[in-house]
Amino acid sequence: MPKGSRAKILLTNKQEMIKNLLCIFLVLAGITATAQTTPIPDPNFEQFLVDEGIDTNGINGNILDVDAQAVTVLNLSTLNRIIDITGINAFRACQSGRF
Repeated sequence: MPKGSRAKILLTNKQEMIKNLLCIFLVLAGITATAQTTPIPDPNFEQFLVDEGIDTNGINGNILDVDAQAVTVLNLSTLNRIIDITGINAFRACQSGRF
């Protein structure tokens, strides 16, 4: 076998391995990039969360779970316009709250 042929085969195998690793990486990145959310149907509740800098994905009817799980204190006692606190269960790290 000529030297050039062997070098091409080795290069081809290395390129194939790199391509496969890149594909695996992209698949795994796509799986982990899928954000988990919790519905927040009350627009006033969600507006409060956005105004407080808690909900980082804006007014869209949900909150990223990672945003909710970062909250340790939540004070809703001064907001009489919130009528539905659906989604409050996402605030798992919340140790203090007023409703």
